[in-house]
Amino acid sequence: MTYEAWTFVQSLEFVRKLESVLEPLGFHTALGGSVLMEGKSSNDLDLIVYPHNSGRVNMDPIHNALQQ
Repeated sequence: MTYEAWTFVQSLEFVRKLESVLEPLGFHTALGGSVLMEGKSSNDLDLIVYPHNSGRVNMDPIHNALQQ
């Protein structure tokens, strides 16, 4: 999936796919930046990945999932 510019709709599709991989591992994905605020970006897609629970977080599962 390659985009020269990100629209809100394209970004939402990507975030949902990423969430489907990360949620079973104990993480959530959030959208930020100009796509969220303005509905588009010609530069990048700002994403925030954060754990379901606070405290000690094992990052190994997320690293393994993102390498696939």
